[in-house]
Amino acid sequence: MDKIRFGILGPGKISHRFMKGIAFAEDAEVVAVASRDLMKAEAFKSQYGLRYAYDDYVKMLENPEVDMVYIATIPSMHYEQIMLCLRYHKHVICEKPLLADSAAIKECFAYAGSQGLFLMEAQKAPFNYLNQEIKRRLEQGIIGQVKYIEAAYCYASFAQNYEHWVYRREDGGGMFDVGVYAIAYANMMAGSPLQKIQAMADRTPTGCDGFAVAMLEYENGVKAVVKGAIELNTENKALIYGTEGYIETVNFWKNTKATIYRGDTKEDIEIPMPTDFYPEIEAAVSGVKAQLLQSPIMNEEASLQIMKVLEYVRQV
Repeated sequence: MDKIRFGILGPGKISHRFMKGIAFAEDAEVVAVASRDLMKAEAFKSQYGLRYAYDDYVKMLENPEVDMVYIATIPSMHYEQIMLCLRYHKHVICEKPLLADSAAIKECFAYAGSQGLFLMEAQKAPFNYLNQEIKRRLEQGIIGQVKYIEAAYCYASFAQNYEHWVYRREDGGGMFDVGVYAIAYANMMAGSPLQKIQAMADRTPTGCDGFAVAMLEYENGVKAVVKGAIELNTENKALIYGTEGYIETVNFWKNTKATIYRGDTKEDIEIPMPTDFYPEIEAAVSGVKAQLLQSPIMNEEASLQIMKVLEYVRQV
């Protein structure tokens, strides 16, 4: 297999960012796009010089030139679309949050595995080159023993726009939409399975969380606090505290810079990357080319660990 040829489901704003990332991939390209609105699909095709545009998802999946699908639709559509892609024997990378509950995650990964297909949740933070370097340094003891992690991603762009999908009770809310980045980051840096979750949430009139805070404890003793919101702006950064210092990263899911504090010393580190989307694309493409069924980093268990927190917050 030379280049992995992608089809995109959903030519929305996030798909344009995907296109910027895949432009740096030497072994992947996008050949097709599908939307319920053919005009949108045609416009996307024209903008990026793609070969095919469809207003029917099945027609795109029937195209033998499509090896893999990037799903960039709203979360309520993910389950149906993941299963549809797998039934047409296409590898899948699907936007976060992957699915609405743990049962659906298990079902989709089981079916993908039975078909010999690769499935991955598109999570930027675990693949970010800077975060990979931070993780490596933590394992080397750069700040001693890790004790506590904080991570927050909160915004108010859709405040009180109750018709928007982010206000859906089942798969919307602050933690589900963007707090998921903080959960993925904390899980990655803690490096251990979750063993205890507590949470608090402000509910919107639609029933989702407008702002939520989850307190996590891992099997290795590391503690974490993660925050997500769709009705509150906060300083969106991550802090990792150890027995000998701490690490600070602003916009931790996409940044290339962080600062390490040890005693009276401060070290700034920078790990460039082409775009914030490129590392996850690179990982997915490499996985398919290596004939893997799951990413070593963002696999079924990683998605389930994230979902444990999301499900807990949903019922608070």
